Amino acid sequence: MKKLSKKQIVALYILTAVIFVCLIGAILILRRDSVEQQQASSAKTSNTTESSDTQSEDTAETVEEVTAADMINELTPMLGLPSTVPLDADKIAYYYDLEEEAMAECAGVIGELTLADELVIIKAKDEQSVPIVEKGANNRLESQKSSFQDYIPEQFKRLEKAQIVTSGQYVMFVCSDDSDAIVDKFKSMAK
Repeated sequence: MKKLSKKQIVALYILTAVIFVCLIGAILILRRDSVEQQQASSAKTSNTTESSDTQSEDTAETVEEVTAADMINELTPMLGLPSTVPLDADKIAYYYDLEEEAMAECAGVIGELTLADELVIIKAKDEQSVPIVEKGANNRLESQKSSFQDYIPEQFKRLEKAQIVTSGQYVMFVCSDDSDAIVDKFKSMAK
């Protein structure tokens, strides 16, 4: 095999750096778009909630069910991160390799670019879809491990402690330093 010259090695390093910067830029753009979509989705949800609140007042017997978004809003501060990036249904379906038909609802957040922190809750469409959602969560965990193993080894170690928990039709994926407390709170909410 022919040995590379110093110029060729330097050129390869520069090319690698350019590709890395481009990838980071693409990820940041995708996350920005995700935030914008989440904000638009939240605005729609609050409008829907206001109209459903009016309808609920007319009904004497209403049962208040906690949604995946409600749980994410309650659990996100437990991640202990200064900021998170919200994930919409399209991103979750993509990251977890799921058909949207398998999901009744979902919500999630991820940490900044170099962090493995992630909290996603997916309510399966029905009981038959729960194993499909669990498989998607396991695939996501393996994908994250593969991504972080050589990239940021200390984050890979955190992924080793990530948890996938099922409660009824809800499946939660969590990677956090405080995963146990988040799991306990999730179990109390998702009944």
